[in-house]
Amino acid sequence: ATSGRWTEKLGAGPAAALDLILPLAEALDDYPLFHATAGALQADLGKTYAAVQSFERALGLSQTQVERAHIENRLASLRK
Repeated sequence: ATSGRWTEKLGAGPAAALDLILPLAEALDDYPLFHATAGALQADLGKTYAAVQSFERALGLSQTQVERAHIENRLASLRK
């Protein structure tokens, strides 16, 4: 997964990245890319249910067709 590549380069991994962004959840609740990022990190950690929830929230907030298409692809890959 894409998010795994950049977090591993930092040496922290997806769990550490998720720990860093989760405190921002309330402030960024209306920002679709926050939820998409959380979903990607959760997916990297094998937390499929949480990832689907995050991607569904991102999908509901997304405002462009490009964002929606990307999020729908991620959701489809998790639901296989």
